Amino acid sequence: MSKTTTLKNLVKLSSQTNTQLTLNKDHDYEPSRLVVANILNYSKALSIRNTNLVGAIEMILN
Repeated sequence: MSKTTTLKNLVKLSSQTNTQLTLNKDHDYEPSRLVVANILNYSKALSIRNTNLVGAIEMILN
């Protein structure tokens, strides 16, 4: 049997979700140097070219 959702239920769920999101902002999270290095290396190797025939072509140049 499917449950119906009322506006009150949605407002309550939204309020709880917003509360949880604001509580998680208390922590300072930083990516590791390895993660940052991997993202930078990927962005350096990524090449996107626009063509008239097929549109955009994405290539990894490594």
